[in-house]
Amino acid sequence: MALRRALLPLAVAALACCLALVAADAQAAYPGKNGRFVFEANGGIYTVRHDGSKLKRIAAASTAKGYIYAGPAWSPSGDRIAYNRDESLQYRSDIFTMEPNGTDRTRVTNVPGNFSLLDPSWSPDGQQLVVTGGDYDGADPDQLYTLDRDGSALTQITNAPVDSISPAWSPKGNRILLTHGRFGSGSAHLRTISPTGTQPQILTYVTETVFRTDWAPGGGWIAYAENGAVYKIRADGTDKTRLAGRKFGATDVAWSPNGKRIAFDSAQGQRSGIYKMRRNGSKKKQVLSSKRLSIVNPDWQSR
Repeated sequence: MALRRALLPLAVAALACCLALVAADAQAAYPGKNGRFVFEANGGIYTVRHDGSKLKRIAAASTAKGYIYAGPAWSPSGDRIAYNRDESLQYRSDIFTMEPNGTDRTRVTNVPGNFSLLDPSWSPDGQQLVVTGGDYDGADPDQLYTLDRDGSALTQITNAPVDSISPAWSPKGNRILLTHGRFGSGSAHLRTISPTGTQPQILTYVTETVFRTDWAPGGGWIAYAENGAVYKIRADGTDKTRLAGRKFGATDVAWSPNGKRIAFDSAQGQRSGIYKMRRNGSKKKQVLSSKRLSIVNPDWQSR
């Protein structure tokens, strides 16, 4: 994993001191009522109501085992969370699912050492996942894979000489959004492909790594963050609009299930948190702020 992966082994060692400060307390948006946010922080996974109340840690990092939990993604029905568990001592990362309260953790994949699967995104019917996969040490470009929700039928759908990462399955099921290219080369971009990896369509070029993107529930718009700012763009690549400026330090976004709002993570000074705003960028409101948690990668539950 050339992009986020390189930092994870170092993060495990650093977590020993970070976790002492923690209290013991990436998606397509699927149509429905607005439920809870799930997000990653300090190597663990948390949920919180969309008004910022009832913060709960549902998976905690383990320095002894070298486990870091990341990439949480709600299932379309909102009754399961898919995520990847990074196992730095075994040099690999696998996909798991769990209940919204953190119970019934189920291993979906069991990859060999020095290989990793991460960043799960559900198909609209909840029967498949699309993930990023590649060498743990980042020796080769990352590619995209699809698999059934029980871990079977793992199939590579991209085969490019550059990274293909951060997939998001469209609400209609006919397209997969991804970040593609070698960053800093001028050629990196957001594109969509069919679920079998064919019919690529470039939407917009980007200058830095774009992590979690999100489709609007109707599939007509896409939201993403670049250089700390938040944008939306039509699914055909037109009407790119900036919704939040670079001062927010955003890296990941999540569209609300009712389609009316967009959430994003934020890093400003010594604090990180989650904001939500109207889909036109107005009425920004911070719903969560923390000094002790490094909050990234929110996803919004449909219920």
